[in-house]
Amino acid sequence: MILWTVADCEEIMYNMLESYSVRLQKVEYQGIQLLVEPLENGLARVERILSMRPKDFLRSDLSPGMHIPLHTCTI
Repeated sequence: MILWTVADCEEIMYNMLESYSVRLQKVEYQGIQLLVEPLENGLARVERILSMRPKDFLRSDLSPGMHIPLHTCTI
């Protein structure tokens, strides 16, 4: 979707961004801090890697969109 406007994106999509950010959790998985969205089946979808180590970003199992078991994460 392309939206041409002079208004900030945050102003236009305020409700959508607010409800989306509420679902995200910061967890630690295998020593790496992640921002994940919990799913109903005991899994979590990786949204963002919050690490300062470049090698953590090369792990294909932690790419955004991948599913990890939530029960093995530390909140």
